[in-house]
Amino acid sequence: MADRPLERAAVLMFHGLTHGETNIDVPVRERKYWVNADRFSRQLNAIRDSGAAIVPLYSFWSRPAETPAAGAAVITFDDGAISDYEIAFPRLLEANATASFFLNTGTVGRPGYVSWDQVREMRKYGMTFYSHSHDHVYLTKLSLSALAFQMQQSRQMLEEKLGVPAEFLSLPFGDGNGVVIREALRAGFAAVCTSRCVRAQPGQTTIDRVAVYAGSGVRTIRRMVGGDPWFYAGRAAKAALIHIPKRIILTKAHAN
Repeated sequence: MADRPLERAAVLMFHGLTHGETNIDVPVRERKYWVNADRFSRQLNAIRDSGAAIVPLYSFWSRPAETPAAGAAVITFDDGAISDYEIAFPRLLEANATASFFLNTGTVGRPGYVSWDQVREMRKYGMTFYSHSHDHVYLTKLSLSALAFQMQQSRQMLEEKLGVPAEFLSLPFGDGNGVVIREALRAGFAAVCTSRCVRAQPGQTTIDRVAVYAGSGVRTIRRMVGGDPWFYAGRAAKAALIHIPKRIILTKAHAN
């Protein structure tokens, strides 16, 4: 019997969790990314109830053709906030789920961020860690030498501290282009994680992810995981309205 074709999966992108309805300690523009802890637990349950399996990022990305990725969801977190350890980690353990965390290696151990000891503890329970660059900066605005530093420094630190390969890079601010992707591959990363709201496909050099917001309820999660085309089309249209003018403004500012 012929193998079933590979199917895309929802790679969900979180940033931070909070016990309240919002995190008042972060700038207003960032609060939409902070999800209430109890809501996060309900979201994990919704994924399970949908019949989808929560799988590690590398397991999904490297999945061979003879093992279809039907019904898979991947949980990722960006930035390395302390809530990764204090809130997300125990909630994931309760749900018997794992997640992949993207760290800015320049902030590990600083107030408000995870420490290397906490990262090592999380790894013992199946959590995986990858690069979000060394500093949280716009990578497309850097010189080639500065870009190489951000990538090489973060990858080297992760591998030295954890003793395992750091195969993936996620783009700070979702800011990337062909040059950034090319340099990431040159730096030794296998793939680059974006914030382009599309379901991901195994084995690609870019891994598309869909952002989960503070207001994303159970129904929204089900639509993400289930591949609802209307949901993804709506997100894409909204992103275009927001990011194209933003890109023009940033380009003009950089030129000046």
